[in-house]
Amino acid sequence: MVRSWLQRHYNWWVLICVCLGSLAMGLPFFSYGALLPYLSSLFYFKTGRIVSQAAMALQPVILLMGITLTGSLAGVLEYYMNVRLLNFILTALYVAAVAVSYYVHSYTFLTILMVFIGTLAGQINVCNVARLSEWNPTKSGTANGIMGFFMGISGFLGSFLCTIVINPYNKQPVEVQVGNETAMLFVDKSVTDHTQLIWLAWAAVIAGLYFPGLFILRRPEVEEENELFNSAIESYEAGEERSPLVKSNGTVSDYGVVDTESSTPDESYAADLVLDPVSSSSGCLVCCSNNSSSCFKNPDYSIKETLKQPTFYVLYLVILTLSLALLTSTELYKIIAIEAINDDRFLNMVGALGSVLNAFGRLTWGMILDQIGTRYTFTLSFLVMGPLTISLHYTKWSRYGYLINLCVVTFCTGIFTCIAPACQELFGRKDISLKYAATLSAESFGCVLFFLLQLGQEFLFGELQFLIMMGVPSIIAAFLAYFTFYQCRCEQCTTKNLTFKPE
Repeated sequence: MVRSWLQRHYNWWVLICVCLGSLAMGLPFFSYGALLPYLSSLFYFKTGRIVSQAAMALQPVILLMGITLTGSLAGVLEYYMNVRLLNFILTALYVAAVAVSYYVHSYTFLTILMVFIGTLAGQINVCNVARLSEWNPTKSGTANGIMGFFMGISGFLGSFLCTIVINPYNKQPVEVQVGNETAMLFVDKSVTDHTQLIWLAWAAVIAGLYFPGLFILRRPEVEEENELFNSAIESYEAGEERSPLVKSNGTVSDYGVVDTESSTPDESYAADLVLDPVSSSSGCLVCCSNNSSSCFKNPDYSIKETLKQPTFYVLYLVILTLSLALLTSTELYKIIAIEAINDDRFLNMVGALGSVLNAFGRLTWGMILDQIGTRYTFTLSFLVMGPLTISLHYTKWSRYGYLINLCVVTFCTGIFTCIAPACQELFGRKDISLKYAATLSAESFGCVLFFLLQLGQEFLFGELQFLIMMGVPSIIAAFLAYFTFYQCRCEQCTTKNLTFKPE
């Protein structure tokens, strides 16, 4: 059968559409830190009251909670709905919800709307990750890293739009006092009058970015899955890459092919053995002849089996701590520094460059994970992230010191993109959408903890103590990752990681 050029390179088109969709999905969340001071000023202009820092931080927290907590719903809906139809419905609702925010003048109603926007964004994100894994089965870390790069630069795009739409003349905030409360707010009417226009600008950009994916994104057919794995086999034999080589219809690569439909009973039995983890003394798969004690199992659990594994809950806790540093660096960078750096354009530039470094971090950590595995990748990232989150309190008194510090922290939080590859490496590819969504829900609990600590900062302790509570958990997470995330890294298992059993 003659196939068109588009069909022969369909996985690349899927990657492009998923990257554009990730850019659109991340736009409100990763830009909210730049928007918060403008919204605070708008609410003061409308009501004459100052909305507290903790209350304003609640909106991006709820947005992230919606993204992380409801993603599993998309995994369930995909079982009952056509993927393209589901994608169209979620995208239309998402664009409409962002556009409707233009008409919302109340803090309460806008907070409620953030719940809805976050819910839709989370489901779209899980659908995108699932399509990416299906069309790029042998390079999950790198593919998710590329997707994460585009999600990361959404903050750069959002900060740029905030500058040109809301504050193109670089008006500066002033200290405002109402009763016992004081805040740095924009009182220039040209700023407050243009604040709500940002929602329409974001909605238009989001619609344009999602449009190609409505026609491209779908599940691969069986023949296409086989072709993807055959390409991986050919690449390996040519010495181009070292990839997991398993075909979805029950055939596996042993530098040759065993076909369960045409093989003899003995050969079929051997193929079944290769597909299943075994409880041998080495802990390896049958395919592995390495009997070293340092070799560990590469399992392929279902979602129910995954939830019974202690390692899952360690990963869950690690991702929870990641949300603390992520929220601090993306949503509070202006609030932390506005006292010491009274230059709105510079702080927007800090947020924009931080987003660019976060984007490169997502790409880099994904590539690193493909090379050295989850254990060392997570350990390195969290070990750097923790201390530098705390040091934001000190470096804010130096403009460029703060810029460098924030950029390194946001680069490290790019490890976010490795959640799906980590799930695949530690627990296997089966039910990957549900595993990813279940692990991602840890960030929802991190959001709740973040908000409670924000309240504590406002009423009980200061900024330094708050940042210590944001940074120390990352240091603990680094040690948990190092001592818990074991996996087989021997040559046999890294080149022939035959852990995927077709459903």
